[in-house]
Amino acid sequence: MRAGGRRYQRCPGVVAFSKRPEVRRWADERLNGECTDLTAVPPDVLRSAFAGQYVWVHRSWSPVADLGTLEDVAREEIAGLERSVSAGR
Repeated sequence: MRAGGRRYQRCPGVVAFSKRPEVRRWADERLNGECTDLTAVPPDVLRSAFAGQYVWVHRSWSPVADLGTLEDVAREEIAGLERSVSAGR
């Protein structure tokens, strides 16, 4: 909104209760050795990945008009990321 946008949708965050057996079972079934935590990934790589994914998801219905603002948002998101409990490949 700060860059002159308007709200198209609201997506509340997902809450996963990691102590529940069914959640742990689901997570264990998806472990395949290709993912790792993000502690060793440099912040600029994470920032670029976040921005690239955002551009890709929104390309067809709400394209990014200001890449500088997206870069600022990506920087803020990465700064708050719990990298030791986040995973990617």
